[in-house]
Amino acid sequence: MVQRFRNVMIEGIAIRIRRRPKRQHRLLPPKPKKALNAFSAYLKDSIRINGSAPRKGDTMKRAAQEWKVMPAERQQIYKTSVVPRQIIYKIQMNVWKQQKALLKRPCSAYSLFVRDLYRREGGNRRMNDFGRISGPRWQNLPGIEKALYRVQYNQNRVRYLQMIDRLNTGEATINDFLVSNDM
Repeated sequence: MVQRFRNVMIEGIAIRIRRRPKRQHRLLPPKPKKALNAFSAYLKDSIRINGSAPRKGDTMKRAAQEWKVMPAERQQIYKTSVVPRQIIYKIQMNVWKQQKALLKRPCSAYSLFVRDLYRREGGNRRMNDFGRISGPRWQNLPGIEKALYRVQYNQNRVRYLQMIDRLNTGEATINDFLVSNDM
């Protein structure tokens, strides 16, 4: 269960602060609606034909019992009818995930260093163990090498800010950036 409040100590006094709900990025289109499965399609038809019971649970129980005794050939009709919608949903969901990933802020210089180090020396190590190694190495890294990662970060940041600016002004849509994402 997600906590709606967090406790904060201010000058020795405990204060409960309401957590803000996680918001979706305002430039991100709404998440696609999930496609129906075969039983849900049957349930929808059953409610349309028979009407619903006074309580939703009764309608579900009746439909579930009917579904269990229904011949496999009739169930197959519902299973094949939902396949096109499920394929469309998967395609829409993949596009939405790409759009969501595109709107993430670029990695910091340190994160770029850790990613590069993991690619070179990662091997079979877990990322948790690797975090302990990468911190001291970053601290001992010469300024010139750190500057390379900072330049790369600044380039990614400028590209990201330009993209967000174009999206805010309406010059482009998020789909325009999906092809050329190399941040």
